[in-house]
Amino acid sequence: MVSLDLETTGLDQRSDMIIEIGAVKFRGNEEIEQFSALINPGRDIPPFIRDLTGISNDDVADAPSIESILPDLIEFLGDHPMIGHNVAFDAGFLVRNGVPSRTQTFDTYDLTYALLPGAVEYNLGGLGMAFGLVHDNPHRALSDALVTRDLFLLMLDKLAELPAGVLSEFSRLAAASGWTTGILAGRTLDHMDSAAVFQAAGEARPDPRELGDRLRVRRSSRGASDPEEFEELEEIEQAEKTVEPEGFENNPPDGGGASVSDVFRADGHLSRELAGFEHRSQQERMAEMVAGAIEEGEHLIVEAGTGVGKSLAYLVPAALHTLSGGRTGIVSTNTINL
Repeated sequence: MVSLDLETTGLDQRSDMIIEIGAVKFRGNEEIEQFSALINPGRDIPPFIRDLTGISNDDVADAPSIESILPDLIEFLGDHPMIGHNVAFDAGFLVRNGVPSRTQTFDTYDLTYALLPGAVEYNLGGLGMAFGLVHDNPHRALSDALVTRDLFLLMLDKLAELPAGVLSEFSRLAAASGWTTGILAGRTLDHMDSAAVFQAAGEARPDPRELGDRLRVRRSSRGASDPEEFEELEEIEQAEKTVEPEGFENNPPDGGGASVSDVFRADGHLSRELAGFEHRSQQERMAEMVAGAIEEGEHLIVEAGTGVGKSLAYLVPAALHTLSGGRTGIVSTNTINL
């Protein structure tokens, strides 16, 4: 396998240029060979990139062009699977510059996101620090490639710790989508002892509770990054801690009679059951709009500023709708905070 990292003048594969390539070829824990080269991009390196990487215009003034090192790079890569942290970024730049597309790539960002759903951050520097991986020159290509390799090997160990049922489900998802983390899970399953493999094969699907416990992200208000997120997570956590509170037994907000207004109004369910809950007319209005859109099968775009209480404003009407008809609800968000 080859772990690879690039430093570039920017993020746009169509207009930005590679300024450094670092790669390490390895087999298991054995390092076979390294590749490292500065590249002359034929233009000035932006100040932000100079500050980030420490690579100056003088450093690349006498460096070779990308075209001149392509033969050596292509030979080094061979047909080995390529590993990267956000590997699509690196692979895209390579293909754009004439390197044949990889038949198989593995992304340590995706791998850690699947195996460490509660991690504080997923950037390479943060993960390296969290696991004590030596990272002498962050944002230099070879150093990043070495840390990516170490992180990949560490995540393989994490995969091997998963129950056979979870690995089996990961592998099933990979068969339908080509998900590379699932492919690695399937290979891990192949190397498990025969008893574990037999057990996994005998399960049509793993217990959803087992898979859910593995993948569920537990968020804490103590880790909230802004006041609005802190406030909303406090409300949600308080709701999670409330078990059969007084008043809910005879008139639960189960969607079978309770309305959004019953929940959010000044004397509603939330004000009675959540300590410190503050009625917000904008939150109630947003919840009513969400409920209406759900009931009518419409799309809704809402711009809600800080302090509105967005999370409960869309989660409560969604919950009421699913509970009222015994449906399954899916919430898809762009960020973890939402």
